[in-house]
Amino acid sequence: MSFQQLMMICTLIMSLNQGYTQNKEKAEWFSVASKTSVKIGDELDLFFKVEIAHNWFIYAINQKSTVAPSLTANFKPNNCELIGEPKSLDEVTIINQTTQKYTNLYTGISGGFKQRIKITGKHPTVNTIISYAIVSLKTGQYELKEKKINIKIQ
Repeated sequence: MSFQQLMMICTLIMSLNQGYTQNKEKAEWFSVASKTSVKIGDELDLFFKVEIAHNWFIYAINQKSTVAPSLTANFKPNNCELIGEPKSLDEVTIINQTTQKYTNLYTGISGGFKQRIKITGKHPTVNTIISYAIVSLKTGQYELKEKKINIKIQ
């Protein structure tokens, strides 16, 4: 193999890798139920976790922000009912330099929320739409995002 061919292959690999990292989502969502087997009357928690790219953050659920929208979750339960409000997990509290008020947010590999539900029928499902703003730590600019997550419980 000639030096030119080797350089061409290296350049191709580097450009493919760069394209992959540029197209990677800034926020990756995962969900899991606290129980895998349920019966009518059972209560369980649904966990919604997010991994956030370096130098980005999301305002915590139900966080009051005048800068960017906070995370909200719209639940559509079927054969189950919501118990209470969603509870934030692994949030970080900072002081907002603009407003001088405390702000709760998710950053890095931690963050998310949980929602308690009660099973009321067979084959329960929870369709969830998560709306949030992913905010740049460097510039403060944000992008509005929406993630649909459907959880089927056996």
